[in-house]
Amino acid sequence: YVATLIVYQSNFTYTQTVAEVLDGLLLDQSVVRPWRASALPNLSLYDTVVVGGSIRYGQIQPELRGWLEATADELAGMPHALFLACGFPENFEEYLTKNIPAAFRESSLVNECVGGMLNFDKMGFLNRSVARIMKRTILKRGGQLPEQRPEAIEHLAEVLNARFEEAAGSAASTNPTPTAVAATASVEMAATASGT
Repeated sequence: YVATLIVYQSNFTYTQTVAEVLDGLLLDQSVVRPWRASALPNLSLYDTVVVGGSIRYGQIQPELRGWLEATADELAGMPHALFLACGFPENFEEYLTKNIPAAFRESSLVNECVGGMLNFDKMGFLNRSVARIMKRTILKRGGQLPEQRPEAIEHLAEVLNARFEEAAGSAASTNPTPTAVAATASVEMAATASGT
């Protein structure tokens, strides 16, 4: 039995890294799966679903968006959360509204912007060229380059763990043998993790 599914789609592996870090911070049993159209998860097997994606040119991955639109009502009927790797947190609410179905985002336990990073090593020629131009433009204008936001990952884990502890407390009051769960984790983003 697995309580939490973390399903994600990643362009340059940063979203994958966030999903794996989050998995290590959760108190309940969880599974991390990349989103694939050929292997869509059976949501009824999980108590909670966490969806992760990344913003690129203002959009999440089209396949992930389509899946969210198709399953928004089902997901809205169960505990769920969202994280987006997004290099521009100031635009996060706009990205949410533009990309995430209202039924999903409005019923979510939490929606988090986990930041981002530019990892040129994971990009193809065209993406690398565009990212370098973007980097020069941002720096020329005195702006800030995308940064990882480990505090957002920690907050996401706190919200999910609070829900798990509440559910475990409810189960313990009806079950004379409560299960004790403990976890120790730290958020340390790998230097080799890649950007959105």
